[in-house]
Amino acid sequence: MVIILKKSNKSGYILLETMTALGLVLIIVYGVSAHQTFLLEQEKKSNQEVQLARIIYEEARKYRLHEGLKQVARDQPIKSKVVLQTNQRAIQKIRIEVKRKGVLEIEKKPEVSKLYSD
Repeated sequence: MVIILKKSNKSGYILLETMTALGLVLIIVYGVSAHQTFLLEQEKKSNQEVQLARIIYEEARKYRLHEGLKQVARDQPIKSKVVLQTNQRAIQKIRIEVKRKGVLEIEKKPEVSKLYSD
């Protein structure tokens, strides 16, 4: 028995299908990696905000307990400067600056303090 192989004219289609599939895979991989990079940047920003809020909490607590300075420079964990604005020994506004720009600011609202004054 002799098997006669018929020459296929589909080699061009196979190449086209392969290139199309490869292109789709590359587009999907690029999209996923770009999204992953965006999420990592957002996580880093969120973690920094949490650290700054923690620093503000620590400095406000230190001021209340020890009547500390109204302006404090810190090197750890983030190089920052904390500025407190007070009125009759009560903190009215607290601001943290990193690289000479205000990053996070918390202000006491008068209506909230009235609720808890009694």
